[in-house]
Order: sequence, then structure tokens, then C-alpha cells
Amino acid sequence: MTKRYRQANRRGGRRPSHAPAPGRPAHDTVIPPEALAQRARIVGEAAQLDHRSGTALGQLFHGGYIDERLHDAGVKAGMVWAKWQRLAACPPISITGRSQGQSATDDTDEWRRAKEDFNAMATVIRAQPAGKLAWDAVETVCLGAVDFRENPVMLQRWPVWGDHFKGALGDLARLWKITGKEAA
Repeated sequence: MTKRYRQANRRGGRRPSHAPAPGRPAHDTVIPPEALAQRARIVGEAAQLDHRSGTALGQLFHGGYIDERLHDAGVKAGMVWAKWQRLAACPPISITGRSQGQSATDDTDEWRRAKEDFNAMATVIRAQPAGKLAWDAVETVCLGAVDFRENPVMLQRWPVWGDHFKGALGDLARLWKITGKEAA
């Protein structure tokens, strides 16, 4: 384990690899210029360096499709879903840098909590008027299986699936008591 990793872990967890190191300017990242140009086309130049712009949820947020409360609910949904998948030893829905997983038998309390969180989330999503469409939208967007830079057709079809997606995230925000931050 490297010294840098241990220090990052002491600060409350690992820093996302796409976020600049503490004390370094946002423009001092390892994001290739081509990726920044693609982000700028989708979210605008002002938001291209925001770490959220690299995710489908962030692109929806910066594009004005969802607000910050729904974005935060989507992030939490992705974390709950990914944790459940990892503990259930499911293959990831998108390519990841992790080569080893943790099986569900390693910690039964962690598995029980992950299962309860996932089941509560699944109940909320399936209760939507178009439960299957909402399920597919939340899974695809929140787990990072879609990138609007590569698949702009999904944004063109927002009127078909957007309301169901927003409804599911709104209900998840209520479930997890996520409130919107005050606009500055």
C-alpha cells in the first residue's frame, strides 16, 4: 500500500481519480483534451472541469435536466446498487479499474445492510408508474453504463424516459431524506 493511498484513506476515504488532488488547481487534471472538448460540447465550457461532468448524472445536472437534489439521489442510488452488486459477486455493468471483489460471505452485517438498502431502493423504483422504464433508466444512468457523449440519442429521447427517471430519483431523495442545497 502506498503512502499516498494511506494518507488519502485517513482523510475519510479515497479521492475520486477524476478529481484534482487537494491544493491543486482544477485545470491541473489528467483529463485528456479530447475528453474536455467532448464535455464542453455537452455541458458547456464553464462546467467542463467540474468532476460531475464526466458522469451521465453530472451531464444531466449541468444540462438542466435534473437539479442538484436529484443528482445527489442518483449518486446515492449508484453507490447502493454498486455495493450490492459487489457483495453479491455480480459482474459490474460498466468497465471498472478494480480487479478483485469482495464476496458476500466476508461480512454478513455488511451484506444484510446492502441488501436492505437495495431492496428499499428497488421497491421505490418499481412503484413508479412505468416501473420497468424507470428501473432501466436509473440502472443505466446511475451505474454509468451510458455516456451521453457516446450515445446522444438517449438525450434526444429524454421526453420519453426523463419524467420517469426524475420521478424515481425524486422518490429516492425522499426515501433517503436528501434535500436540495440552497442556491448561492
